[in-house]
Amino acid sequence: MNFIVGLPQTPSKHDPVLVVVDQLTKRTHFVACKSTDSASNIAELYRDSIFVLHGILGEILSDRDPKFTSAVWTTLCAMLGTCQKLTTAFRHQANGGTERLNHTIESYLRAFSNGASTDWDSYLVMAEFAYNSRFQQSISMTPFEADLGYLPSTPATVMNPPQPSSTERQRQALGMTFLELQADRLATVRRELQKAADRMSKYYDSNWQLQTFEVGEEVLLPTENLPNYHVGTTKQKLGARWIGPYAIVNRFGHDYYEIKLPIGVKFHPVFHTRYLKPYGKLVEDIVGCKRVRGKLKYKVKWLGQARRTWEPHGNLKYVGDLINRFHQRKNKRVSS
Repeated sequence: MNFIVGLPQTPSKHDPVLVVVDQLTKRTHFVACKSTDSASNIAELYRDSIFVLHGILGEILSDRDPKFTSAVWTTLCAMLGTCQKLTTAFRHQANGGTERLNHTIESYLRAFSNGASTDWDSYLVMAEFAYNSRFQQSISMTPFEADLGYLPSTPATVMNPPQPSSTERQRQALGMTFLELQADRLATVRRELQKAADRMSKYYDSNWQLQTFEVGEEVLLPTENLPNYHVGTTKQKLGARWIGPYAIVNRFGHDYYEIKLPIGVKFHPVFHTRYLKPYGKLVEDIVGCKRVRGKLKYKVKWLGQARRTWEPHGNLKYVGDLINRFHQRKNKRVSS
């Protein structure tokens, strides 16, 4: 569950969209709302658009929007017996691939709405229907088929002639067949989701080597996801790319760390290791590259240190400009 924000305001004053995705069936709901909506307003939209169709949810995973961390929303989840889970700072991947979904929704709305895109809320239900009717590779079927057991009719399908009525025994047999088919479909969905997760895990492992830190070490934070007032400028492009250093005070599992933030900083203090940069160990230049068992590694010249080390590409994503310069130099030497 998350918001798509920054959309053109419609005559009804709608500008964000609340997106709710069932992680099993991938069935998705798009709910138009207003940036001025309070947590109570969002709770009412949830009741009218989600609860009425699916009942009480066992678990809700959301980002850390203030509406989802408010006392109103937390109390609502507690009263319904719904387990509330919040993603860690910047960790968009944990929220069901919402970035890709958001781009898909925006493309749907552009296709349906007018040239100025100010009437997108009028077509939101059609965009939702189209999305849930679309084949999803991760589950090998459409969200409608995974959730309902069938693909709802469209104007094209209702023109087909009706099927002859069945006897009572035939209807019972069809009912059992439907239940068995739906159980089989859900089992297929779970298998396909596991395959997709395994593929993503394999890709992730081959492209990223986890950085590890000890409690007490100091790290830097990237500013790309932070409000401008944390960066020290009103124009983020003019601000520092990294801020800190901040001391690590706790470790959770293998790849999440809690850092000690200054008083007054409001964002969540737990970060994935990919968003942390060791303090006092800065890359001066990239001087070589090679492949080891299919994985790309770069030879790093560290600032103020004579020793050069080979590092996985995944650990150097924060110095992409230096990597690009290295390849430009390399290509220039080859062409000359």
